[in-house]
This record gives sequence, structure tokens and C-alpha cells, in this order.
Amino acid sequence: MPTDLENLIEESEKFSKLIRKQLNPLLAHDKRMTMAQLEQLSLDAKEYCLVTPEIKRLYVQLANCHDWLQKAESMLSEECSLKDLDKLIKLGKTLPVHLGETFHKLHHRSKQAFDLQGRIYLSFKSNKTRNTV
Repeated sequence: MPTDLENLIEESEKFSKLIRKQLNPLLAHDKRMTMAQLEQLSLDAKEYCLVTPEIKRLYVQLANCHDWLQKAESMLSEECSLKDLDKLIKLGKTLPVHLGETFHKLHHRSKQAFDLQGRIYLSFKSNKTRNTV
């Protein structure tokens, strides 16, 4: 095998290992890459002639992150159901990227909604017992 081809394969394998390490879903949330770093990694991947499964996974994860951010922005600007908000937060936790302020805003909105739901429930429960006594 020609040495150029061997070098190309070796470089692609090293880059694939780096991608695997960066896209590890078990990595602590605060130690994950930012969107800018993920996009830069995607641009770096285009330099390689060989497209490994890890590079394909990188492109899929980048698209998933962009989709998540679009959905999150729309949920922050519009009314949404608590169930949809909870699903989006759970999906955000599985992404290999630190989603930053957007994730925290969604999480805070969800927490406020759950608190309000609990207060409403308690209010109805206390009104029910007042009427029967």
C-alpha cells in the first residue's frame, strides 16, 4: 500500500478517535463542546478524503443540535405544552453539546411551569376541602 494512502488512513483514524471522544454522551454536561466547537470540528472533518462512520455521526449530531436549537428558540418565544417542553429538555440532555444559556432558559421555564402546576393543584385541593366542611 502506498505510504500516502497509509498516512491518509492513519490521519482519518486519529480524527475519528477525536470525534468519538468529543461526542461521548457520558461526558459531563459542562465538559461538552459548544456549538461553535462542534461546527469547527465539522469543518475540520471536510478536510479528510475518507468519510468514516464517526464523521457521518458528527454531521448527524450537528444537524440534531441545530434542530434542537430551532425548536428551543420557538418554545421560548411562543406558548407550548409542558409535555413538549419536558421532551425537548430531555432531548437536549442527550446531545453531545453544551447548549448553554438556551438550555438553562428552557430548564428554568419548565421548573416555573411545574411549580405553577403544583400551586394550582394545591389551590384546587384546598378549595375542595373548604366547600365540603
